[in-house]
Amino acid sequence: MTAALINSLPLERAGAGLAVTNTVRPAGSVIGIAVGGTIMSIGAAVLVAALRPDTKPAGLVQEPAHDRNTPRTEAAPG
Repeated sequence: MTAALINSLPLERAGAGLAVTNTVRPAGSVIGIAVGGTIMSIGAAVLVAALRPDTKPAGLVQEPAHDRNTPRTEAAPG
């Protein structure tokens, strides 16, 4: 793939094209690994939560949103 890119550029721009290619490839790899790891981590947390219903994985369960304009009703003590 690198050869096809470099061969498609004019000779005076081949060095810049190679530099961009050699910079973008590792950056794409890092982003791909981070996204893949995140997806696998979330999948593992969901699987653990499914196998152990008494636990809730942190960050996956959201509390219901409260409207700021409506006062919250608290349970009466006692």
